[in-house]
Amino acid sequence: MHSQLEMQYGGLQSDCDNLRAQLDEEVENGAALKTQLQKSQAEYQTLKSKYDKDVSARADELDELRSVSLPAFCLSVVPFLCLSVYRLF
Repeated sequence: MHSQLEMQYGGLQSDCDNLRAQLDEEVENGAALKTQLQKSQAEYQTLKSKYDKDVSARADELDELRSVSLPAFCLSVVPFLCLSVYRLF
């Protein structure tokens, strides 16, 4: 009976050691994944900031082109429109 208990105890101790090793491995993997996630989030923020600046600059350029080009376009088209209307009458 005593040797049987010792065998069971040894088996339980072995199981406990295996579970502890698995837990340690899971903790290490979790830490590695957390580090990778933090790096990815930092890279995302960097790229988002860069592209937000680019989009803002392009939007400003487009607004400037619209404000400059639209009046020039209208001035170039108005004489032709007037001429077309004049020919209709």
